[in-house]
Amino acid sequence: MIDNRRTMLAALATAAVISAFATGCSAAADVAADARPRSTASSVTPTGPGSTPFSLPPRTGATLTRAEAARRYEQIAAGRNRAVNALGTAVRNRRPWTELRDLVAARLAAEDEESRQLAATPWPADVAPLADALARANMALRPGWLKVAEAKNLNQFIRAMQTLNDDTDSDSDSDLPYRIRVLLGLPTDDFPEEPTA
Repeated sequence: MIDNRRTMLAALATAAVISAFATGCSAAADVAADARPRSTASSVTPTGPGSTPFSLPPRTGATLTRAEAARRYEQIAAGRNRAVNALGTAVRNRRPWTELRDLVAARLAAEDEESRQLAATPWPADVAPLADALARANMALRPGWLKVAEAKNLNQFIRAMQTLNDDTDSDSDSDLPYRIRVLLGLPTDDFPEEPTA
């Protein structure tokens, strides 16, 4: 099953920006704060054109049981899910492009945190390759999301979002969250419609 949430989200954001930019700027602080990952670990946040991808940490600790792994996966995915849902809500509500850009930055920070934790967690043997692949897929899309988050004007924002949308059309790894959830016995009812990792 292919989960096209990234492609659909990018297309929605591009379309929403055209109708939303005239509504003026409004603060995205409350929504963006809710979208940020809820973790004690620091997040990598875009800081400018010189921003570079981070390295994923090594896997450490004793291998988790399947039940432990299921709980851990839900904890890891929660921050990214909040960020993706906040961005999706803002797109549907036709928020200004500057607010969408701030929410993209929050989404990127949450996905960075998810990637680090996916890489560091000692998953069961059948889950580990999929978790690693998901972390790599996140990192592959990171430069595109970073360009969106660093847009200085509406035109840059739209161009960056359209490029990201084009880049995700052939994303063959987009069903990885679904496959991980199946292996861990987690609910999958909301796939592929909801942007849930």
